[in-house]
Amino acid sequence: RFIKPGSIANVQIEIQIVDTHESLKTRIDSGFTACAAQFNRTLLKPSQKITHALSHGRAWRHPQTRNLHHSTPGCRVFSGEIPLRTGERMYRSTDRLIIIDADGTVIDAFSAIGTTFTQHGLDLGDLERFQKRRNLFKYLGGIKEFPRNLARHVGKRLRKELLNTLTDVYREEATLYPGMRELIRDLIETPGIRVGMVTRNISHDPHITLARLFARHDLDIERLDFLHYLPLREGKAPYYKAAREQFDINPARAYAVGDEHRDYEAALTAGIHPFIVSYGFESHARLTDKFVIPEEVISPDPETLCARVRHALDMLPA
Repeated sequence: RFIKPGSIANVQIEIQIVDTHESLKTRIDSGFTACAAQFNRTLLKPSQKITHALSHGRAWRHPQTRNLHHSTPGCRVFSGEIPLRTGERMYRSTDRLIIIDADGTVIDAFSAIGTTFTQHGLDLGDLERFQKRRNLFKYLGGIKEFPRNLARHVGKRLRKELLNTLTDVYREEATLYPGMRELIRDLIETPGIRVGMVTRNISHDPHITLARLFARHDLDIERLDFLHYLPLREGKAPYYKAAREQFDINPARAYAVGDEHRDYEAALTAGIHPFIVSYGFESHARLTDKFVIPEEVISPDPETLCARVRHALDMLPA
């Protein structure tokens, strides 16, 4: 029998794969079943006994593999590694993964920080100016308010007092954005979805803080698949990647949600899909103009984010 150039076959014989654009008509004496899928690889004569199902249209690496080699003049040999077992998946899990940020994404951090500042006689400013500041000004007031705050309060003692108050506000008063309670609840309860949280929450004992905050919204953070707390300057990409690898999930089925350009960059670095919001610590203008983040991945309000996440993960509307 002859193989049409450009065809793929599922073969349970000894084969060699050649990467070439030439029209080769090679006779194979053993039986095979040719499939109709078109691909620019052509089967050459048998050389080693293997079992191979080209389920992904290409050769892929697997722990139990062996190299194939061929030395036909004029041909470029695809000398990759071929799996030995038919139908084995590249990833063991077919689950989907979503990694959520806490402050500014699901938790209304601006209101909590504003309440904290007010209790110490400080003026945080409005959300628009708040979003334009760097991290230093987020926790000491903006440029307009900073000189007065600096003159009156800057020092280790005030920082400690602010952090104590912020912790109490988070635990007893802070709220989730509209729709977030229902979204997180449904993510946890939906089969086939792994959901976790990676956050830079700066309160004392952040696990206790978030446990109490979410408990006030009838959510148990112990039901999350994972929860990591990071220092302010530490990147999230290694944690995103580790979570995906822990559950052996295809990057094409993984998502990360955040409110800063660093969250967007971390998702891309980890090879997963980003959801970014512009109602948290960074504004739409800052995200798009300064960091050139596509508008298509930015949600302007919590309701839009919830709808996009549900649609992407094939979940029912709230």
